[in-house]
Amino acid sequence: MTRVNSKKNKSEKTKNKSSKIWMHSHNNRKIIRELKGMIFFVLAIFMFITYYYPNTTGYVGTFLLKTISYLFGEKGAYAFPIFLLIPGFSILFTVIKVRTLLLCGSACFISYSILIESLVYQSPMHLSWPLVSQAGGVVGVMGGYFLNKLIGYNGTLVVIFSIFIICSIIVFGISFQRLITSVIYMLKFSEIRIKKDSKNNSNASIFKKVIIALFFNKTKYLSSSRKEKLINLPNKKDDDIVFEPFQLEYKDPIQESESKKSSDMSFELGESLEDDTEETEIEEYEEEVIVDDIVEDIVDDKEVKEKEQKQTLNVSENKVEFKLPAVSLLKEGKPFSIKNRRNQNKVNNQRSTILEEALISFNVAAKVVNVVSGPSITRFELQPGDGVKISKITSLSKDIALKLAAPDIRIEAPIPGKSLIGIEVPNMNVDMVSMGSIIKATDFYEQKAPLLSVIGVTITGDTILMDLSKMPHVLIAGATGSGKSVCINAIIVSILMKSSPEEVKFLMIDPKKVELILYEGIPNLLAPVVTNPHKAAATLKKWALIEMERRYEEFSTVGVKDIIGYNNYVEKKNNEAVKKGKESEESIDLLKKLPRIVVVIDELADLMMVAAQDVESTICRLAQMARATGIHLVIATQRPSVNVVTGLIKANVPSRISFFLQSQIDSRTILDMPGAEKLMGKGDMLYSPVGAFKPKRVQGIFVSEDEVKSVVSFLKKQGGPNYIDEIINVEPIEDTKEKSKEKSNQDALFDEAKELVINAKYASTSYLQRKLRIGYNRAARIMDELESQGVINEHNLNRPTRNTK
Repeated sequence: MTRVNSKKNKSEKTKNKSSKIWMHSHNNRKIIRELKGMIFFVLAIFMFITYYYPNTTGYVGTFLLKTISYLFGEKGAYAFPIFLLIPGFSILFTVIKVRTLLLCGSACFISYSILIESLVYQSPMHLSWPLVSQAGGVVGVMGGYFLNKLIGYNGTLVVIFSIFIICSIIVFGISFQRLITSVIYMLKFSEIRIKKDSKNNSNASIFKKVIIALFFNKTKYLSSSRKEKLINLPNKKDDDIVFEPFQLEYKDPIQESESKKSSDMSFELGESLEDDTEETEIEEYEEEVIVDDIVEDIVDDKEVKEKEQKQTLNVSENKVEFKLPAVSLLKEGKPFSIKNRRNQNKVNNQRSTILEEALISFNVAAKVVNVVSGPSITRFELQPGDGVKISKITSLSKDIALKLAAPDIRIEAPIPGKSLIGIEVPNMNVDMVSMGSIIKATDFYEQKAPLLSVIGVTITGDTILMDLSKMPHVLIAGATGSGKSVCINAIIVSILMKSSPEEVKFLMIDPKKVELILYEGIPNLLAPVVTNPHKAAATLKKWALIEMERRYEEFSTVGVKDIIGYNNYVEKKNNEAVKKGKESEESIDLLKKLPRIVVVIDELADLMMVAAQDVESTICRLAQMARATGIHLVIATQRPSVNVVTGLIKANVPSRISFFLQSQIDSRTILDMPGAEKLMGKGDMLYSPVGAFKPKRVQGIFVSEDEVKSVVSFLKKQGGPNYIDEIINVEPIEDTKEKSKEKSNQDALFDEAKELVINAKYASTSYLQRKLRIGYNRAARIMDELESQGVINEHNLNRPTRNTK
């Protein structure tokens, strides 16, 4: 017995000793693994600082940055810190081997470089270094070239994209099936918000709920009844199973070590095959429970909304919810043509070489360091040599255009924010920029500005959004066919897509009777589109100015400075009235918020021809004072001469948009600088908002007539406009030019002669000669003027004198 006990004690001691040795070695491996993860973190932070602050990491950082840019391109250097962070996280928080992470991460990064190259270029072997650096570096160019030769362009995209996805799944350790399931649930319940009781204190959205439940198996956001269902799962075996989502079954590591050695890419799962099947059943049941819980919460949410609707007050004005036009009413532009871009890239390479050779022929040392292609314009960025003046390059604009076989070029020297000179050359193929695609690609609806409008896209691809409340007035100029009317439509449609009639109203003036007449009948109009120039001038003077002064009086009465403060005051008072009415259960009258007013003048020249003094003084006063009251001007003209766009109007309307103009004089009138005469038309514009140092070159948004009609018809279906009688019944202003012309043709003694004739009750030429002491010819002209004004009767040959009427 003693021998048996001694043997047992020895065996237990050896087991305890071996377990202690294993635990010690396991801790060491864990520490080494964490150190490896920290190394990746440190390298990622170092490369991030090197990329964004290149002069702060010394020679080592500069060498690494140039090497990575050479191998994987500029986009690869930008993404390299991210690819270093991913293995760091995976090493610290997963059980994947480091060797596997490095292999998959390298394959993922190389496939990323080849994918970038394949999406941009097709035959990369002849590219210059600036273009190679943009195309994925040497690795991307060489890999893309050989794969294109072996399996073709489409095959390259399929293979590289598949490798990228597979390596990403391995590195992140994400289940592909669970990922697809979560996406389906998020799409199914994307527009639903879960409302919880105050006891739960959970305002989590469907997205958060589904992601946490599907990826991490957390039951935090389930209700108590669903938690009980989830924990007390139906048992399909004889033994009782208790579901613990965060605990893995522990097994002896010594027994598991042999199975781990079989494959380098295996995971430490810690369950047997039967446990795996049980876990999958548990996960499926858990997903069903989550869906049931979401449906229950939706029903509860509907009940809460119905109760809230029953408890609403009987307000004097029954308001109907206004629906804004959907983006689907606008047409999306054609997808970007990769073939056209490849052709454009080839042309850009040739033009870069021609441009450098042309400058050398004129004894100008300069090098093309970058090429940026926009929808309609390509900008070649030049680095001038030492001692080369900017004026020497700008004076060669016509010679450069001749060498490049371009209709015209525009030189921007220097480019804002860069020590380079930009030479802008028209593209061979112009890409149309549609409003529908731009609105979907930007945060247009997320911004709270009611007067936000989409203007266009810059050469670098940045979207230009204009907030009219910050401008606060815009002056648009452009020749016929340059895109001026399309720009006005883009501004109006953008505001209609974003703001309801209670928020924004329009006052449209269209002397040409063809441009703005499409918007007739929409609920946002204050009055029918004004087409009579005389009535338009009267509307600005007799209604717009009075409305501005009326709003200022209301602001002073309430004690606020602008329309935002006034509307906040109204909202506060309405909330207080609702609370009081809720207690007394009586109907109440709510205050109305003031809408913003956008005055659109399609042709300023017609108004200036009718009543120049009245229109100029009215526009200047509105531009000076109307911003705080929420009245904004959008003024357009085809002829920006000094007679139309006067100095006073320019001084009070700081924001300008210029399309193609016929002469440099017109460009200086609208922009105070040349350049608009070199634009290409078809939406090519120079955009100069208030406070801008230089105007930006922008390709304008295109809005077709069918798109405008579809938006207008959608708005008309929701109701008609409420016109203001004061605007409709305003009396037109008489033509001041005709009045001044008549006064200038009248004789200086006409009024005195009129008084003499009326007092004497007869008139004759000799009588005027005696009384006014003038000659016969002048007296005869005064007699003719008196007759034309209806003061005296017509001439009778039998009687020399004429009686008054």
